[in-house]
Order: sequence, then C-alpha cells, then structure tokens
Amino acid sequence: MIFRKPCTWIIIGFVLFNLVFKKKLKLTRLAILLGLVIASPLILEILLFWNNDSFGEGLKSVEKSISLLLFPVFILGNYKRVQFIKLLQFYSYTMTAIVLFFFIRFIVVYPDLIDKYVSGTDL
Repeated sequence: MIFRKPCTWIIIGFVLFNLVFKKKLKLTRLAILLGLVIASPLILEILLFWNNDSFGEGLKSVEKSISLLLFPVFILGNYKRVQFIKLLQFYSYTMTAIVLFFFIRFIVVYPDLIDKYVSGTDL
C-alpha cells in the first residue's frame, strides 16, 4: 500500500463492510488456524508488550499491527462472497501501472537526475 491516506480509508471501509455482514462469516477450524498464523506478529507484539520503552510506544506498535488480526478473519470468513484472486490481480495491475506512470514521468521531468544516476554521481 503505497498511498497511505487513500489506503487508510479503504481499510476502514473494508472493516465497516465486514462488520455489517458479520453474521455471514463462515469460519472453519482451518480458517481460524490460518488467521492465527497470519496474525502471529500481532500476537508476538502483545506477548512482548513489556519490552517497549514506554507505554505509548507499545500502544502505537500494537495499533499498527491490529489489522493483522482483523484482515485474516474477514478475508478467510468471506472467501466465497469476495473474489480475492480478482481483487489482488486488479490491485497488482493498478499499482504496476501507477508506478510505471510515475517512473516515466520522473524520467521526462528530471532527465538531469537520470543522467547523474547513470554516470554514478550523487548516488
């Protein structure tokens, strides 16, 4: 996720959508096990919470990892309703096109920086 603000709104929308349709989640034992494996960084963060220098830093770190707990539950619980392969393909094609566009734009707008890079100066 290279665009932080739009992605934050998309994540919030995804979570709200899944909270509205929470009753339609179908979780199996395998889905719960996979969700725990995906959420393992969050679990480790909680277990090692006392290792932080301050309480605020610990909460900030846990807040960053909280999506690792929500996403597996929603994704694995809605695998029949949401076509994640198509969603991931769309995301990868779109991000590749955006990055390629900005790379070409950078080459056109700042050719002097490209020349410096090719010649090996100011790396």
